[in-house]
Amino acid sequence: MTSKHYKPRKMVRVSRNQVETNERFYKISKALFENKFYAAMKPETKIAYAILRDCFLISIRNNCIDRNGDV
Repeated sequence: MTSKHYKPRKMVRVSRNQVETNERFYKISKALFENKFYAAMKPETKIAYAILRDCFLISIRNNCIDRNGDV
């Protein structure tokens, strides 16, 4: 849709601080959506998986690992 009043917006740069503080997200594996094994899984469960995975990654980053290598 075009209009005589339309003006394209100039792309605004995103700072590292914005990405690190405002642009955070959870990763959800495509396998949870594409693999028939997970087809019956509720979307809420898939989101819970992504949050738990994020917690594991934070624990690993903070070296919260026992002597057996378990997070």
